[in-house]
Amino acid sequence: MKYINFTFPLIFLFAISSCSTTEHEKLVELDKIPDYFNTIQADNSTTFSYPSEMLITENLKYESKFQFSDLINVQYVALQEDNKEEGMDLKAFSIDKLEELQQKMIEPSSNKLTAFELKKINGYETVFEADTYGWSSKLVYWISVVELKCKFITAIAWTTIDRKEKFQKDAAFLVKSFRIKD
Repeated sequence: MKYINFTFPLIFLFAISSCSTTEHEKLVELDKIPDYFNTIQADNSTTFSYPSEMLITENLKYESKFQFSDLINVQYVALQEDNKEEGMDLKAFSIDKLEELQQKMIEPSSNKLTAFELKKINGYETVFEADTYGWSSKLVYWISVVELKCKFITAIAWTTIDRKEKFQKDAAFLVKSFRIKD
């Protein structure tokens, strides 16, 4: 009986400590680009990384500089580039961009943006589910807007709701995979 009383607290403490991820651990995870990601030059000073199973394509319905798809796993990414207008700040642009993107959706479920900073790049991100025209099932979107010197870049990643769990880690990373070249 003493053995059981001693073992249970140890198992409980181990389970709690192994499930938590500190902010430092999250930043370290975002700092290292996974081995199975490819990297492209998004502009003269910035790179962007995406899963290697995705192919560069031109047939997505988003007007964008770069488009990627993995048709087998139903995963998609689009990068949109917009010039900075005089007086437009990152937060105001991010709100406007999210509203513009959600006009293509039947019922978007969120408009909450969260600020982030990573390697000298500021941005806003959001994750939400939505019924979207042309899709028979609900989609999950991961969206980030980052501010560069002369422009804003929007990364949009999406998949069907039944594939969310499989794509979640990669999507969360890739919308924050912008890096300033040294």
